[in-house]
Amino acid sequence: MSKTIQGVCMDMRKYIAALCALCLLLFGGAALSETEIILSDAGVQAGAGVEVDGGAVAITQSGSYRLTGTMSEGSIFVDADDVELVWDGAQLSCSTAAPLTARGDVVLTLAENGGSISDLRRARDMDADGAAIDAGGEVTVRGEGALTVVGQTGHGLRAAGLRVEGGALSVLAEGDGAHLTAEDGAASFALAGGQFTAEAGGRGLYVDGGARIEAGDLRVESDADSLYVEEALTISGGAAQLSAGGGASSSTSPTASYFYEDLFGYDPFDFFFGGSYRADGTLTMTGGALSITCGGDGLRAGGDVAVSGGVIWVDECETGLSGANVSVENAEVSIVSADAGISALSERGGDASVLEGAKLTIAAGGDGIAAGADVYLAGGETSICCAGGSGAPLNAGGEVFADGGTLVATGRSDASAIAEDPAQAVLRARFNGTLRAGVRVVVEDEDGQTAFSFEPEADFSRLLLTSPALKQGGTYTLYVEGEALGMAAVDGAETYFRGDFTEERDERETRDDRSEDDGREAEPSMENGAERI
Repeated sequence: MSKTIQGVCMDMRKYIAALCALCLLLFGGAALSETEIILSDAGVQAGAGVEVDGGAVAITQSGSYRLTGTMSEGSIFVDADDVELVWDGAQLSCSTAAPLTARGDVVLTLAENGGSISDLRRARDMDADGAAIDAGGEVTVRGEGALTVVGQTGHGLRAAGLRVEGGALSVLAEGDGAHLTAEDGAASFALAGGQFTAEAGGRGLYVDGGARIEAGDLRVESDADSLYVEEALTISGGAAQLSAGGGASSSTSPTASYFYEDLFGYDPFDFFFGGSYRADGTLTMTGGALSITCGGDGLRAGGDVAVSGGVIWVDECETGLSGANVSVENAEVSIVSADAGISALSERGGDASVLEGAKLTIAAGGDGIAAGADVYLAGGETSICCAGGSGAPLNAGGEVFADGGTLVATGRSDASAIAEDPAQAVLRARFNGTLRAGVRVVVEDEDGQTAFSFEPEADFSRLLLTSPALKQGGTYTLYVEGEALGMAAVDGAETYFRGDFTEERDERETRDDRSEDDGREAEPSMENGAERI
C-alpha cells in the first residue's frame, strides 16, 4: 500500500514539474523574447513583427523591441498594443514627420546606453501640437539610462498621459516640454521615480487632467508655467527645481489677472510671465521639496492650496502661494515675493491659515498674508517682513484670529485688527521714524527673559508680535540695538509699546486707518540721536 502511494506522489511531482515547464515556455519565454531593431540610414534591420519601408519602421505586433544604431532621417510607428521599446543607445532623427509615434500606450525602457529622439521639422511642416514623441495613449518611462528628446519647433512629447518610473527623460522643446491631452477622459502625469527634465519655450508640462508627484526628480526651465494642471495636483514626495517666466520683474497685477481670466478663461500674460505650479483644481502637498523661481505665482490653484508636509523655497515670484483658501501645516515654507507672500481669495472670501508645525517665512513687496475673509494663526511660527510702502504683514477682509501661533512681523503699514477676545496677547509698535534693516530687535519680559529676538530684512516702522507665551498682565520692554525704546503692559487684545520713539495709538486699529494713508505718509526722522538706529 505504501509503495502505491509513493508511486502516485512521484507521478504527481513529475506532472507538476512538466506543467511548470510548460508555463515558463508559454508565458515566461514570451516575456523574455525580444526583437532587435538596428537603425541605419543604409537600411534598417529588424525581426518578426516589424515592417520596414525605407526609413519608415512600423511595429505591428505586441512584444518587446530593442533599438540600437543611428538613423538621421527616419521614423517609428507603433501600431500595436502592449509594446515595449528598449532604447539601447539608439539615435533617431526626422525632419519630415514625428520621429516616434504610437497608436496607443507605449513603454520606453531606457537601457544604460540611453539614446536620443530629435524632431527636426520646421513649424510650417507640422500642426500646432506636433511633437517628437506623439502617442495616442500613455507613455511610461522606466529603466536606468537617459533619453534626450528634442522638439525643434514643437512640443517634446504629446500623449494622453506620461508616467515616469525610472531613468532620466530630458526634453528640449520650442513648445511645451510635455503636452498631455486625451480625446476620451482626462490626461494625467505621474512622477513615481527617475528624473524628468524640461527646457521649454512654452510650458514645461501641460496636463489636461490631474497630476501626481510621488518620488523622483523634476527639473523645469520654461518661458510659461513650469507645470500647468487643469484639474488637481498632488505632491507627496520627490524633489523639484523650477524656473519660469524670466523673473519677478516681469509680472502683471493680480487685478489684471482676474480680469483676463474672467474674460478669456485664462490669463494671457502667463504665456510671457509664467508661474511654477498652477492647478485649476486643488493643489495638495504632503511631502517632497520644491525650489521655485518665477515671474508669476509660485504655487497657484483655482481651488484650495493645502500644504501639510514637505519643504518649499520660493526665491522669486509675484505671489508665493495663491488659492481660494490657503493653509500651511507641518511644513517649512520660505517665500520672497514682489507682491503678496500668500493670497487667499475666492467668491466667498478666502481664508489663510497657519497651523501646527508650520514654519513660514515671508519677505514680501506687498502684503505678507492677504485674505478675502479671515487669517488664522493657529500654530507654528510665522515671520513676515514687508518691504513695500503699502504692504501690511496681515491684510484680512475679515479678522485675524491668533490662537496658538507665533508671529513676528515688520513693515511700514499697519496690519488688520486682531479679533475681539483673542486667545493670546498681541504686541504692536508704531515708530515715529523708519528703522533700518538688519537692526537687532529684542523683547524681554519683566524677569529679563527674551520673548522675541530678530533682525528684520527690510526697513520698517511698524511692528506686530504675538505668541502663546505672552502673558496677560505681563510687562515687556522693546530694545533696538540694545537701547530701550518702549514698554508695554499687556492688557486685553492688543497692546502698544509706549516710549520716546514710539507713537501711542488707540488699542484697536481699524482698516480705515490703513486705507487713509496706505502706509505712504512721509515719516519724520528719528530725533534725540535715534537716527543712529
